[in-house]
Amino acid sequence: MPQLCTMAKDKERKSAYNLYVNECLMAKEIALRLKVTEKTIGDWVREGNWKQIRLSKQTTADTLSGKYDDLLSALLDRRLSFEKKPSKSAEEKEEHRNIIDEMSKIAAIKDRIHKDGNVSLRVHIHCMEKFMAYIHTHNPKLFMNLIDHQRDYLVLLTEELK
Repeated sequence: MPQLCTMAKDKERKSAYNLYVNECLMAKEIALRLKVTEKTIGDWVREGNWKQIRLSKQTTADTLSGKYDDLLSALLDRRLSFEKKPSKSAEEKEEHRNIIDEMSKIAAIKDRIHKDGNVSLRVHIHCMEKFMAYIHTHNPKLFMNLIDHQRDYLVLLTEELK
């Protein structure tokens, strides 16, 4: 019976990890959903360093770029609706200039993120080698199944990073 309890806790922990790291839910909401204590969620967050993982996942170049795209789209909608107005007050004209200024700043940030966010093939290979070494140690069968995929992925990365 203890094994079943451990398996259930593992499933809850995996679900909690996904909700915390990928869905960005707070510990209290996760605890309510999974019917575990908030303290348990907090312990898992600390033990697994989930805060750092979530922060890192939410601040990748692609994620930030997408968030800035959403913001640019909202600002563009505001700018276009403003430009359709036949007459504008001085405050509205100032807001219009501010929107255009914000859009310009965000576009520059996106350019910088794209430039700075590119990771070299060397870094990709280093990370992949560490991951594959871990898999080789913990699951040799999976390691053997991944070798061809590793090679194919490196070829794909080589093309992307040209």
